[in-house]
Amino acid sequence: DRVAGGEWWVQKRSLKEDIGFHHDKDEAMASLKSTMKFPEVSTVTYLRGEGAPTVIFNQTTPDGNAQVPISPREGFLSYPRENRHLIFRGNLQHGVPAELAPENSESMVQLRGKSGERITFLVNWWATKPLGPNCNTVNTKLVKQLGLFDKEGVREFMLSAAYREHKSKSIQVKEMEIPESTELVSKHEVEIPGGDMIFYSLPRSREPGNLYSIAWPWHAIFGNLCRLNLQGNMVRALFYEPRPKVLVFTHQEEKVMEWLHPLSKEHEQHLRFVLADPSKTMDALRAFGLTAADVPTAVIHVTQPQERKYLMPFKEKQDEQGAGRRRMKLSAKSMKKMIKKFKEGRLPPIGGQDSDDGDN
Repeated sequence: DRVAGGEWWVQKRSLKEDIGFHHDKDEAMASLKSTMKFPEVSTVTYLRGEGAPTVIFNQTTPDGNAQVPISPREGFLSYPRENRHLIFRGNLQHGVPAELAPENSESMVQLRGKSGERITFLVNWWATKPLGPNCNTVNTKLVKQLGLFDKEGVREFMLSAAYREHKSKSIQVKEMEIPESTELVSKHEVEIPGGDMIFYSLPRSREPGNLYSIAWPWHAIFGNLCRLNLQGNMVRALFYEPRPKVLVFTHQEEKVMEWLHPLSKEHEQHLRFVLADPSKTMDALRAFGLTAADVPTAVIHVTQPQERKYLMPFKEKQDEQGAGRRRMKLSAKSMKKMIKKFKEGRLPPIGGQDSDDGDN
């Protein structure tokens, strides 16, 4: 009673091509009415055993922007195998990172010239039909025009020994263990709708063709972090995000990530973290009265319900000319102090009364 019909299509992708992370949804309703409507279940049938796995996170969205949970803790990895049929809840975040393909463990240079394709047959099962023009009813006339109407071929196949002798069987799902040793894991990142990133670890040793369930340890997967892009819709989405935004301006992303990942996860329910490359986000720096000389630094931007801006706290420092006030240098320690003062109401906003009590 819950299913009105299936929306189907065939997808052919190069082995080097990503399928971006997304939620299966009524595309027309999302575009026209800004409403998220999901299928009851999504399915993938692998027509070839080549290519990257389908990665599914235990993460959904109520509105296309916010993610629930912010940092997923569980997931599923399904490698292609010919005739494998995968079924999962229709509102889950999923995608296909090409870098996880067994073929891509060689190198992108070695893959050039290879003609392999990842081919899947996909069906989303809906309680009510999605809006057009993205999803249309297929009648007999259209099926014939597409060359899919072959009664004789179907009859011949159903009488064949291959069909009569075929027996479906469930495949054992293996639990993936994430090693503690950094030498035994590979680190990956994917961008999800809304511009957020998910950073996650996997064991370097993975067997192609397997199905894996994953329960990531706290330190092995992080969300709640995006890279600031002043183009497109990200700025607008950040402005309407109810949580205060912590913007970190740095040229040393890799080094900062080491302490920013756990910090962003610790405060994910109350703060949203944004990483900014100063060479690409000078306009954002200027919006806080800062210049390139102030980098590396961090700011906090409250946009809801009223806009307020905060800079790094001061630290008392003696210089050659005498006592002078300097803002704290960007580090894990200074960020923790900044956030603590902000939450306690002891960090003064730009233009507000400077009640900062220095390095306390």
